[in-house]
Amino acid sequence: MSRAIKSLYTAMLIRALILTAISVGLIALGLYQAVMLPEERDQKMTAAELAIKGLELRLGSKEDSVITMAAALARDDRIKDGLLNGNREQLVEVISDIQADYSQISTYRGVRAQVLDTDRIILARSWDPAFLVKKALTRLALRSWDRSLPRPALASAMPDPVSSVLRRS
Repeated sequence: MSRAIKSLYTAMLIRALILTAISVGLIALGLYQAVMLPEERDQKMTAAELAIKGLELRLGSKEDSVITMAAALARDDRIKDGLLNGNREQLVEVISDIQADYSQISTYRGVRAQVLDTDRIILARSWDPAFLVKKALTRLALRSWDRSLPRPALASAMPDPVSSVLRRS
């Protein structure tokens, strides 16, 4: 009889252990889904929001840089003289000078500039001094002419790769 009792206790103990293990597993799974998964989602959302805010700040900084470069080009009398006289070398020199000055005072160095005339002809580019004169095919310039918006009068400043119009007549 002792062997039958011993095997009965062993069977009951094994059943109790299995039931306890299953119960603990279900409780752990429930807690994980109730606590950990929502917390993980919240952390991912927070990280995504921070990344978006960081990108927006960098984009805003880039936009400010472009506007600053555009204003400098639009106000420079040498640009106006170069456009009036058709002096391409002077335009390239002015763009290089302004870009060098800007890179000394700003942490952002990725602003590129080009000078367009009123017929949308690119006369000078900061990233390609040997550029040959040709018509601009930028989305902004095309939109400006296609929709009869005011035409750019002097020049455009261009971050990589989107262009912005400096002045409009």
